[in-house]
Amino acid sequence: MKKFLATMATAAILTVSAGVVSAAEFSDVNSMHWAYPSVTAMADAKIIPRSKDGKFYGDKNVTRSEMAQMAANLLLKVSPESKAAAKNFVKKYSENGDKAATRFEIATMLAEVYAKAHKGNLPDVTTTFIDVPAEHWAAESVNLMVAIKIMEGYGDETFRGDQRMTRYEAALALATLYKILSA
Repeated sequence: MKKFLATMATAAILTVSAGVVSAAEFSDVNSMHWAYPSVTAMADAKIIPRSKDGKFYGDKNVTRSEMAQMAANLLLKVSPESKAAAKNFVKKYSENGDKAATRFEIATMLAEVYAKAHKGNLPDVTTTFIDVPAEHWAAESVNLMVAIKIMEGYGDETFRGDQRMTRYEAALALATLYKILSA
């Protein structure tokens, strides 16, 4: 009987382990790719949904609706009581959902997740970029994301907020924020 239970326990562990490994795999993300740890961590945490064909499409620009859904998934993961906020979040940010999200939009989404899930005071931020004046609609979000090292600017003191982000870059930002909020 003990041998049988030990065999069943081993089989259960191997089955669970196999499930975890397969959940993280995307057929188009090589384990040597720079974003692999972020992509797999976010897939395993069910923040990044899996496509039906098993691909990630990391070089494609992340759309507004994709980013809104992933940010809402992150919010729910770190703050499970935020179901209503997550639902409203997706609705709010999915307007023009098939359009590629800009760095400004992504900074705004992630800053909102951070503000809703963060326990305690938000940090004071004074980061400035020559292309993000203080009165810019996304300035506060951009500065917060840069201050907590979720996003960064460029060496020429610009943020380039109208640029698009790839799904790889979005996975890295999500994984970094997840790590901060889970600590």
